Amino acid sequence: KKISLFFIVAISCLLFNCNNQEKDTSDNSTEPLVEYSLKKHGLPYTISLPKSKMHLLMDSMQAYGDLTIDMGKTFNLIISPANQSLADIKNDISSNEVNKLKKYIIEDPNTLFYESEIVSPEFHFKYFVTIGKEQMMISDGLNSESAPYTESEVKLMLACAKSIKAN
Repeated sequence: KKISLFFIVAISCLLFNCNNQEKDTSDNSTEPLVEYSLKKHGLPYTISLPKSKMHLLMDSMQAYGDLTIDMGKTFNLIISPANQSLADIKNDISSNEVNKLKKYIIEDPNTLFYESEIVSPEFHFKYFVTIGKEQMMISDGLNSESAPYTESEVKLMLACAKSIKAN
């Protein structure tokens, strides 16, 4: 009787946990965006950013040329000079033995949006854009708590990255 009671409790806990796992059901496609100028960093561009996160905005130009746009633990962009080709980046992603590629969600000539996994699934993107003579790569950065971003958080960051344009 003790063994069968143990199995009943164990199965009940398992079913309860399976049914109560958090799922990423948020949809950021309706997130209002506002244009933000990057002129103060010497970049003649604007980019759209989530209006609801503007109070969290911390942006800074790094000595090595990257601009980071940090808006809390669910939004962090890095705008860099495109020093590698998309093919090189793709090779780095597929050969990473720690953060293993699971699948590409978007794979086109300018965009890699993919799911990978170390311990649990995580999402990342690389977006290549040319404005005038400038070639840039925009990607997700590490969030402030080093937790992986959800798919919808990365979709929002990618949408913002694709909004960059010359002033």
